[in-house]
Formats: sequence, structure tokens, C-alpha cells
Amino acid sequence: MAANIERFNVLTGAIFAKLYEEFPEPTNLSAMNFAEQLKIGGSDFVSVRFFTSTVEWLADHGYLKKGTTVGEGLVTNCVLTARTLELLSALPSSLESESKSEQPSLGDQLITATKDGVTEKITELTREFLSEAVIFTTRVATGLMSN
Repeated sequence: MAANIERFNVLTGAIFAKLYEEFPEPTNLSAMNFAEQLKIGGSDFVSVRFFTSTVEWLADHGYLKKGTTVGEGLVTNCVLTARTLELLSALPSSLESESKSEQPSLGDQLITATKDGVTEKITELTREFLSEAVIFTTRVATGLMSN
């Protein structure tokens, strides 16, 4: 997997975990709060730009709502969209066949993996989320087109 895609997946997972944990309150997202995911140790402009580009992409594609981008490292008033919240609240497909009692949602697993710094798990969960989002969007679009 390309390094930028890997970094995007880890960063996206961490952003979703933060917004899921804070939902429904709008939250300011700062690149410095995601330094571990970005691998920045100071004023690395490319990493900060990658952060704001990721947040902008997530907003442009309906995964979150955002306020203003301030400079190159702060995005204000971010909150999950209803679609993203619904998908993050679901059980991961890897757990669907297991007993559903006490199983953590995708969002809860992202929070835990982010806090524990388990980048492989964050990447896996983010990929699963994005796949489920595509399936969800396709079903909605197909349902709307058949009416």
C-alpha cells in the first residue's frame, strides 16, 4: 500500500475516533493533536497540509461537517454526519457472526485503537468503514433511482 494511503487511513481513523467520542458537540481539529498519526515533530508544512487536506476531503465527501479552516493546521467546528455516525455505531463485519452482546461498535474500536496507538488496527477499521460507506451510499443511490 502506498505510504500516503496508509497515512490517510490512520489519520482518518483517528479523526473519526475523536469526533465519535465528542459527538454531538462540534470539535476543533488541530494537526498538532494528530502528530503521532502524521509523524510530525515540529513545523513540518507537508504533514500539516496533509492533515487539512484529509479533513477537507472527508468534509467534501460527506463524512463530516466542518466550519472554517484556520491557517494550515486547524479546522473548526467539526462534527460527524448522520451517515458516518450510523456506520461508526455499527458492529464491524468481523464481529457480526459472533455474539453481539457487549461487542464494541466500529467507533468504539477506533477510539481504543487510537488511544493504544495500534496503527494496524486503525488502518483495518478505517478500510472497513470506507468500504461500508461505499456500500451504504450505493444502496441509497440505487434505492433512490428505482423509485
